[in-house]
Amino acid sequence: MKHYFAYGMNTSISDMHRRRPNARVIGKAILPGYELQFKQHCDVVKNPDSYVEGVLWALTNDDLKTLDIVEGVPYYYQRVNETVSHNGKAYYAEVYVMVADKKMAPPMDYYLDLVYAGYKENGVNTQQLENAFFS
Repeated sequence: MKHYFAYGMNTSISDMHRRRPNARVIGKAILPGYELQFKQHCDVVKNPDSYVEGVLWALTNDDLKTLDIVEGVPYYYQRVNETVSHNGKAYYAEVYVMVADKKMAPPMDYYLDLVYAGYKENGVNTQQLENAFFS
């Protein structure tokens, strides 16, 4: 099993289980040194003075291969390994980071609704979505 940190549509438990039924949610986690942005879809970009709340998952290699397809690796997102914190414990986790040439853009309503639902379902602070949306 590998760990995966989600901060966008994959925070939704029902949506993730539709794609990967055996995915196991661990819970709310924090990715330090990044900030959340919208480039039509959620993205995280390095910022040493910030952090992103999201959801930590346990996935198989096959789950990650499927998510690579869903996330458009390597053309839309790339996968990087970062340290996240869950309940005070550090985990190495896969994180999808958008490729550098994507422009800032507001999200579509259905996408934003899905992300809000995932955040609420997992106790993730929705204020970071509002900050990213209105910045």
